[in-house]
Amino acid sequence: MKKYLSLMLLVVAFSNGYSQEYKKFRVGIGGGLGYFSHNGNSPMLSLMYLEPSFRITDNIAVGYKLEMSLPFSEDIIASQSIAGQYYFLNKPFRTFAGAGIGIFNVYDGSRSGLMCDCGTTTEKTKFGFFPRVGFDYNHLSVTIEYNWMTPFKQTTTSFYPLSAPSNILPPSSVSYINRNYFSAKVGIIIGGGKKKPTKTE
Repeated sequence: MKKYLSLMLLVVAFSNGYSQEYKKFRVGIGGGLGYFSHNGNSPMLSLMYLEPSFRITDNIAVGYKLEMSLPFSEDIIASQSIAGQYYFLNKPFRTFAGAGIGIFNVYDGSRSGLMCDCGTTTEKTKFGFFPRVGFDYNHLSVTIEYNWMTPFKQTTTSFYPLSAPSNILPPSSVSYINRNYFSAKVGIIIGGGKKKPTKTE
């Protein structure tokens, strides 16, 4: 009997130690700008994201992020990832740091050369990760991330009708393109606020 009583007291103490002032479930939605870290013709990205998350404790949240760039340039990036972050303060202004891992998809714009008909095939999916820092202020969220992924393989096949006989297979070349990018985003948080204090008689 004493063992069961001690175990119950331990469970109660553990639960009280991890009681939360903030609601557990929340959804972040917003957008921002991204910048490719390589020197390309269209370095800017216009981004939008959706990120539902769950607070394990008041200071630790884990979520699922969906992010996609708008057709602001030739290169369109879409990603699905698991993200987590740690909050350093329990105040209306809460700074955080975190990271995430996931799958990145690239949709590369068509390219052509002078006096030729060029076909380009680019790998669509890569694994990547991102560190993040930012802050929440009530239901406003500001986040800065660096999204890293392995280079995408790009195969270009060119036809030279003025110089190559029709019975020769078209030459092809392989290159690797870097699609790592910085992002700065602003969004709103639905839910996840502080719990209302319970009334005591």
